[in-house]
Amino acid sequence: MEFEVIEHNGIKVVETIPDGASIFVGNNVLDAIAACGENRTDRLLVHVASVPAGFFDLKSGEAGEILQKLRNYRIRLALVGGVDAAAASERFSEMMIEENRQRWFHMFAASDAAVAWLANPKG
Repeated sequence: MEFEVIEHNGIKVVETIPDGASIFVGNNVLDAIAACGENRTDRLLVHVASVPAGFFDLKSGEAGEILQKLRNYRIRLALVGGVDAAAASERFSEMMIEENRQRWFHMFAASDAAVAWLANPKG
């Protein structure tokens, strides 16, 4: 998993480079957390192409485990890209409604909107 650091209005964001590797497999999420720490930021942008399908099915437990890890390290996550409606469970959609009321995890269609949200100190 490769990362790059982008900056928007003086705020650093660690972005995954979609390379076919899944951010949420093995130690990749820990690598993402480490990349945030090394770059002194608490903002992470991940592309849907780097997320396994199980993340969108809450029964798998992947989303809960990953989101909790990121929250433990106080890292905000923006997920960018479209998700096939058939791939996302009904419960995932319900979770996103609740998440959009908070500041830790949001989904966006485009990177520009995701970076703007991440760069907003109020979330």
